Amino acid sequence: DELRELYSQPFFFKAVDVDLSVDVLQKLRLEETERLDRELRELAELETRLATAVERDVKGELTDQDRVALRDAERQRRQLRPDWLLWSHATNAAPAELSVSDAPERQRQLAELVSTETPKPLARFTNESGPAYLVERQMGRGRVLFVASGLLSSWNTLPNTDTMFLFDRMLRSMIQSTLPKRNFSTEERITLPLPSDERQVAVRLLRPHHEHSPETLDPGFIGRDQRGVSVTNALARGVYRLTAQPADADVPAASTTADSPTRELPTWEMSLAVNGPASESDLQPLSRERFEELASNANLRWIGPGEEISLAGAQIRGQHTWWYLALAVFVVLLLELVILAWPAWRGQSEPVVA
Repeated sequence: DELRELYSQPFFFKAVDVDLSVDVLQKLRLEETERLDRELRELAELETRLATAVERDVKGELTDQDRVALRDAERQRRQLRPDWLLWSHATNAAPAELSVSDAPERQRQLAELVSTETPKPLARFTNESGPAYLVERQMGRGRVLFVASGLLSSWNTLPNTDTMFLFDRMLRSMIQSTLPKRNFSTEERITLPLPSDERQVAVRLLRPHHEHSPETLDPGFIGRDQRGVSVTNALARGVYRLTAQPADADVPAASTTADSPTRELPTWEMSLAVNGPASESDLQPLSRERFEELASNANLRWIGPGEEISLAGAQIRGQHTWWYLALAVFVVLLLELVILAWPAWRGQSEPVVA
C-alpha cells in the first residue's frame, strides 16, 4: 500500500515495451542452457588441466612450454569466472560439477541454474498483468535491473515527486551487496571466509570487553574450496576483532603495544559489529493484564496511580522494633554519662593530702 501510494504521485509515464512473453523466455532459456553447458564443460576441462599441471610442477616435470600453457589456462579460467570482488574471490568459486554420465540429471541441474538467470518482473504498470516497469535478471554473479522508463521530465514526472528515493534505495542496496558482511546479530553463528589464502597463520579473536584475553580460532573449510573460521557464542554486543599472524609467532596480538619496538604487525585484521535484535530497543509500556499474566506465580502486586499501598495479607515483621532501638540508645547515653562523670566522683571520694 505504501508503494502504491508513492507511485501514484507521478501521473505521466512514457515507457518502452518489455517483451516477457512465453516464447521469448523459452528461447532465452534454451540459449542460456547451451551457453552454460558449454561454459561448464570448458571450465571443467581447464580445472583438470590446471590440477595436472600443479602435480607435475610439484614433481619438477613441468617445462617452460607447459608453464606458458598453464598461464593461458589460468587466464581462460579468469575470463569464465572473473573475480570482480577481491574480498570474495574465493567464495565465487565455480558451481558444483554437473553429472556427466546421467544426461537427464545434468539437464535438470542446468535447468535449475538457468532459472536463476531468467528475467523476473518486479513491478508493472496499472496491475499485476500490465506492462513491465522494473525487471531484474541475474547474469553470472551480477545483478541487473532494467527500468522501462527514464528519469527525466520528458519521460515521466518522477523527478518532481518523492518516488525518486526508491531509486536511491535500489542503488544503495546494490552497492551494499558488493561489500562483505560485517554486521551480525547476536543470534547468528558467524562464519567468515579468510581474506587471504595463506595457510600458515594463527587467527585470534578479541571479544568486546575482553581485549586482553584473545581466543585462538582454528581455520577450516567452510565451503567446497573456501577456507574460513567460525565465531561461536557471539552473544555480547560490541566490536569483535580478528587478527592473523604467522603460526610460529609466540606473542599474542593483544599483548603487543604501539610503543613496543618488537611489535609484529598482523598479516591481516578484520572487525565485526554484533548487535542485538531491534525489537529489544522498542520499549512498550506494560499493561495491567500483561503484568498479571507474567506475575501470576510471583508475590508481586500492581499498584496503579491513586491506589493505596495495602499491607493486608502480607507477612509483616519488626514493626515494633523501633521501641527496642530507642531503649538501646537511651541505655547507651546513660552509660556515656556515667563514664564521663566517673572521674569526678572518684576525685571527691579520695582524701586530699597537703
